[in-house]
This record gives sequence, C-alpha cells and structure tokens, in this order.
Amino acid sequence: SIYGDSAYTDYGLEDFALMKKCVLLKIQRKSNAKRTDTIEQKNEKLKMRKRVETTISDIKKMFPRTIHAVTLEGFLIKLTLFVFGLQLNKAIN
Repeated sequence: SIYGDSAYTDYGLEDFALMKKCVLLKIQRKSNAKRTDTIEQKNEKLKMRKRVETTISDIKKMFPRTIHAVTLEGFLIKLTLFVFGLQLNKAIN
C-alpha cells in the first residue's frame, strides 16, 4: 500500500497500479470525490498521514539551515545520513 494526498486523485492510475503492479494506492479523498471512503478507511488514512508528516518534520529538525554538496551524489549521501541519524536518535531515546 502507498498512501497519498488528495492532490494525487487519479482513478485510472489507482486501477492500473492495482491491476498491473499489485500496489494499492490509498489516496485521501476530497469531500466531493466519486469514490468515497468508509469512516474506517478515512481514519486509517488520516492517522497514517499524521505519522508521515511527523516523521518528515523530525527529519527536517535535524537538518542544518543549508546543506553544502557539490554533486547530487554528495547531497543524497548527506540526506541518507540525516535519515539514518534520526533512526539512531529514536532508537537511543
């Protein structure tokens, strides 16, 4: 399952991902969506979205104001190390 924001509502893509790739896209629906969610589905998606946003916020707190990297590979290495550092920090505390 992949969770997504309501901005990614594309029923064709959802059907394609499920049929061809066996990936269930769990998109948070807008109030006027053609495919509606049950209360349980809505609560599950909301809970997962809060968890994702909290995790991203925690990662951003560890970043310095700027990241100096000369190459894309250097930037990705630093980004990976920040995420790894967050995991270590959460495991220790």
